[in-house]
Amino acid sequence: MKSTRGSWSRPIQLMNQVFFILILCFACNDPQSNSLNSEAGQSLIIAGIDSQAGESVAGKIVNEAESGHVTGGLSGEYEAGELLDGSAGEETSRSSSCGTMRNRFERLVVLSFPYAETLGVDGLTIQLFRFENEQLVPWGNRLLLSAKTSAFSFTKDGWWLIALSESGVLTSIDLRGDIPIIGSTVELVLGDYSIIEPTAEERNFDVINSNSDELSGIYPLRLDCDGSFSLADDFYHLRLVQGYKRAHTSANQAFVFGGQALFEPIDLIDVRWLSSEVNDSSTAWTEISSLDVYEDFIDAINIGVSPFDDWLTVVNGSPFTEEGGQVRFIEVQQNPPSLSEAFFFDGYTDVRGAWYLPQGNSIMITQLEANAVQFFVYDENEWSVGQRIEGIGLANQCAFLSAGEARDEVYALIPSISPSGGGSGVSLLNILDGESVMSLPTISLGEGYINIPKAIATWPLIEHDSSSVER
Repeated sequence: MKSTRGSWSRPIQLMNQVFFILILCFACNDPQSNSLNSEAGQSLIIAGIDSQAGESVAGKIVNEAESGHVTGGLSGEYEAGELLDGSAGEETSRSSSCGTMRNRFERLVVLSFPYAETLGVDGLTIQLFRFENEQLVPWGNRLLLSAKTSAFSFTKDGWWLIALSESGVLTSIDLRGDIPIIGSTVELVLGDYSIIEPTAEERNFDVINSNSDELSGIYPLRLDCDGSFSLADDFYHLRLVQGYKRAHTSANQAFVFGGQALFEPIDLIDVRWLSSEVNDSSTAWTEISSLDVYEDFIDAINIGVSPFDDWLTVVNGSPFTEEGGQVRFIEVQQNPPSLSEAFFFDGYTDVRGAWYLPQGNSIMITQLEANAVQFFVYDENEWSVGQRIEGIGLANQCAFLSAGEARDEVYALIPSISPSGGGSGVSLLNILDGESVMSLPTISLGEGYINIPKAIATWPLIEHDSSSVER
């Protein structure tokens, strides 16, 4: 039987994950301390998350008041400061910046914090950081938004950030001044939102409503120079999307994972290759090719697209099907256009998402309850299992930053919760390829529900330049 995003499978799994989080939050500290290289195919346990005396705690909130605001700071720690209500206060004037590029040496990271100290109450805060010397240095205070954030996207120029909530509230964050401040807010139609993807055109985005009704699908969005939103009247109707990614080599193409459903109207397709054409500010999508991959329940958060657009990777973490734990590689042929499954791997429990590295010959998947990430490598026209890193608590979302002048060397930043009960943090990996991965000390975010991270995004965006890579 085909699955739906709105099926009963995901709510049950989420309840299990929340219960697991509660156990972790009350667990005692038992930090591990190794930061090692490992050979290809071997497992590596990374350092547990624990704030020792004299260490900085990125974005740590202290002396929380019942009002939801916080004050003060601890000696030797970075201070998160008060939660903002969105006003700029006495902040300095802001440059127009439209049409210019932020200094690319200033690397930015943003995290959402979707839990509150009160069980069942949503956490509404986000925090901007500067990434310096392999640490997260809080930039300004935590911002208090009107809804729980499920996804982020920076503008390509680095001057604005968009926060997307699960219910479809869009908030722009102004990054042009000394500290981030909240800009404009707009609400989309009520739905299920967790994907916002930049297009090739600066300040244009695709926002995905993954619901199962007649208003679900791909919504075009533009962020104006003043941080206000422009929404198109049209949208492309598609139900139950679980992964969406713009193509790297063709500005008007995209790949979609999901959209299938057993209920009327029946749709058996799992992967779609789409092409768009803009006419009079409206976007018309046509299907280039499609493929039915999974036969049963599906649960994932994205689709992996190689820098060459020649491979797609889809994963299925559903525990309610024999196809759960599968990783599938789909070959993309350009002439004639076609999609075909080429490689298949099984046994990756609770796999969540897949991310290609910039050079295109390695990919990383996250495994939530397994507390691990697994790499695969491409060599001599075949995909095979690469390095595995364990000890990354509830590995789910991921973002990348360049690790130096060499474009292929990157940092992977993975929001995590220590399995040993040492609190929340961001696991940090230094990656050359899927067989050369080194774990670095985990960046601590502190203990308590309010410090559990989820959504993450980074700037500058890593450009996937396939022209400089041999295939």
